[in-house]
Amino acid sequence: MATTILGIDMSRAFDTIRRDKLMEILKTILDNDSIRMVRALLIDTELTVKIGPVESRSFKTSIGTPQGDSISPVLFIVYLEAALRDLRKLVKTTSITEVIYADDVDFLSHDKSTLEELLNIAPHALEKWFLKVNIEKTEYVTINREANRTDEKWRNSKKLELF
Repeated sequence: MATTILGIDMSRAFDTIRRDKLMEILKTILDNDSIRMVRALLIDTELTVKIGPVESRSFKTSIGTPQGDSISPVLFIVYLEAALRDLRKLVKTTSITEVIYADDVDFLSHDKSTLEELLNIAPHALEKWFLKVNIEKTEYVTINREANRTDEKWRNSKKLELF
């Protein structure tokens, strides 16, 4: 039975998080002390842009999570999970498995048409969360394992060498 994987790439994922929405989500799962700690990380954030040797003046930002901070991927996954809950409500099936790592989301299904439906719905549904699907980097991969495979030429293939 074939399995199709739909890998959705998010454009500038960590930069588009709406902090107010994130804080609403966190209030439902964290205690007050943890909320204050996250708020301290996100409030009064200033950025600079460096292009070559030239660095801009600092400016305040109210969206996104700090780059390079160890909690930012966790905050993004919490935010993404809330967005995916909305997406799941729109796709009328339970035959999709999700694998999420940082800003990469892979959907797996034995039914490619279900994933095609998901891809048609996903950009609009995720846009409500200010998440943008990068269609150019989004791709399908189909894995097919034949029941009684007799062609095992791959076993005689050259092994990778270590440098």
